[in-house]
Amino acid sequence: MEGLAAFITITLMIIIVPGPDFFVVMKNSITSGKGNGAMAALGITSAHVLYSLLAVFGIIFILANMYYVFVTIKILGAFYLIYLGIRSIISARQGMNFSTSQMKAQKISYLSSYRQGLLSTMLNPKALLYYISILPQFLTTGEGVTSQIAILSTIVTTVILL
Repeated sequence: MEGLAAFITITLMIIIVPGPDFFVVMKNSITSGKGNGAMAALGITSAHVLYSLLAVFGIIFILANMYYVFVTIKILGAFYLIYLGIRSIISARQGMNFSTSQMKAQKISYLSSYRQGLLSTMLNPKALLYYISILPQFLTTGEGVTSQIAILSTIVTTVILL
């Protein structure tokens, strides 16, 4: 497993770029408090754990070669982001009261925040592409490929959780 530092650097650069996950965590943190933001982040991490397990068992590479599965994930992801955007716009228009004395956090359940984070990552083609295209570049051929995938996936999920 050569290039571990390069792998971590590339992973950090990909994670730092704001995407749908960033906006789900930000929205939940702003509207419902830091606990809901943390639950959304935990949902995102859980989705990466699921993708990691699929990579360890080789299932993700089979799914990547199935064109219709990938297109379906892209379409479902787009619809889910549109749905979240419309809900955010509607709730923002309903709560246009700017007096600080009456501003209260909206009560969204922790489970709902977790589910939003999980779905935003599971339906994000960028996450799937990461495990299909970036991760394999840092694997060495021969024995122990599964353990290499597990180690690299653990690094990814740890970096995402932090």
